[in-house]
Amino acid sequence: QLSSNKTDFLYSEVIAPEIDKSIEKGITIAHFDLRHALKQGDKIEIKKNNLTQLYRFFTAENLLNKEIFTDSNKLNKAFYDELLYLMGLEEIQ
Repeated sequence: QLSSNKTDFLYSEVIAPEIDKSIEKGITIAHFDLRHALKQGDKIEIKKNNLTQLYRFFTAENLLNKEIFTDSNKLNKAFYDELLYLMGLEEIQ
């Protein structure tokens, strides 16, 4: 039975085994040294060719693992709701 009213049960019986499985499989990470992106000199400047790579790395799509390209067949929910409202219609689930 996987139920209890104690948080230590949740950690030891549910969360810890999943963490162990993830560690055994290996964790994919991305890392870089910002010093390699800098120009040598007195002023701190980023090399132009590295700027695009840094920008792409720090986008919300990359950091939060979001979709970069949206499906053109996918409706914007807010737009869809407003369109129904303007047409005097409502969606019935």
